[in-house]
Amino acid sequence: MEEVKKSAEVQEQQETPEQALARANEAIVKAAREYQAQPFLKRMFSRQNRVPHDMTKGELGRDILHIAWPSMVELFLQSLAGIVDLMMVGQLGAWAISSVGLANQPKFIMMAVMVALNAGTTALVARFRGAGDRENANRVVRQGLLLTLVFGLGISSIIFIFAEPLVQFMGAAETATLVGGTIYLKYQAAGFICVAFSAGVTAALRGVGQTRVSMVYNMVGNVANVILNYGLIYGNFGLPRMEVAGASLATILGQAIAMVFAFIVLLKGRGGFLKLEPRKGFKPDFQLIKRILHIGIPSMFEQFAMRLGMILFTKTVAVLGTVQFAAHQVCMNLQSLTMMNGQGFGIAATALLGRSMGQGRIDKAHAYTKRCRRFSLYLSLGLSAFFLFLGRYAIMMYNSDPAIITAGLTIMPIMALLQPLQGAQM
Repeated sequence: MEEVKKSAEVQEQQETPEQALARANEAIVKAAREYQAQPFLKRMFSRQNRVPHDMTKGELGRDILHIAWPSMVELFLQSLAGIVDLMMVGQLGAWAISSVGLANQPKFIMMAVMVALNAGTTALVARFRGAGDRENANRVVRQGLLLTLVFGLGISSIIFIFAEPLVQFMGAAETATLVGGTIYLKYQAAGFICVAFSAGVTAALRGVGQTRVSMVYNMVGNVANVILNYGLIYGNFGLPRMEVAGASLATILGQAIAMVFAFIVLLKGRGGFLKLEPRKGFKPDFQLIKRILHIGIPSMFEQFAMRLGMILFTKTVAVLGTVQFAAHQVCMNLQSLTMMNGQGFGIAATALLGRSMGQGRIDKAHAYTKRCRRFSLYLSLGLSAFFLFLGRYAIMMYNSDPAIITAGLTIMPIMALLQPLQGAQM
């Protein structure tokens, strides 16, 4: 037995770094497959190998919350900015709520592409962070921003050109809804590159666990968005009254402010590990781009499938009438607020999983992902209670029309039922 151990040790010493990495990857893939083969409930609640030998439950929880809570606050504020948008627009009438709701579906397609690309960036940055490889982590950032530029400009140009047919396809029956939705979508497409770059930098920072700084600059952008909303929708502060168009322009300007601060953070290298160095160039590294897309493309198909389903669903609801669709849009807007639960813990799981894999610690990877999923489930139960008992008051913040409130209340129990399922998918 001792001879076998010595032989294995000699073999490991003779391995090249590439061979050692390949062997570690094979072990990780094998362990991941064994873990995924277990039933869902056993994975979530099994006590076997729950806490790594050199960690405590408290340390696991602190590591997760250190990344998750700033991400959740950031996502909450982003959703809250969208909610405040719709609340302010809602004062113009049901047609305005419908205009924004119909235009948002093509906008979400643009976001789906960025979410998929950013998944690859976050995962690879986290992996290199775990391995202590700063040079390659920064190369991933530069290649990720290059992909953001190409995909962002490409898809936003298409959406801008076909804005009116897209809103019409979504089911805009009234002239006011079609005109409002078209101008809203055109503004969103024209300024989408700001949103894409801001999201790209945020994804890279999440990969190294720097979620607090992204929370701060996105908070600044969201506050600017709300202030500009008040000015541009209603014509306050000496600004022109632009109504629905003003809401869209305010959102883009807020994102542009967040983008500027995001690049300042990355250029100055705050956080210590990532630093954007333009002098090293943005020449395409097709091997690295392939690795980013290898992770991102499956996520892109998933996002497209989800968005396609939402488009068909939205188109169906739009046929019911402006008031019914306005009620639907209010409830979906509230639903977007709950996304911060699964997404926040999903971000923590991605960063900590990548770091653990970079360290070759499969046990830590399992422990982090299991605990993230459980935290997400517990929070989702609280959200279910909110929709069941306080749903009426949430709808009334958007519009006091009794018809909208009555229609919205029929949706609330379904939203409550979906929360635990949504949280479990983080």
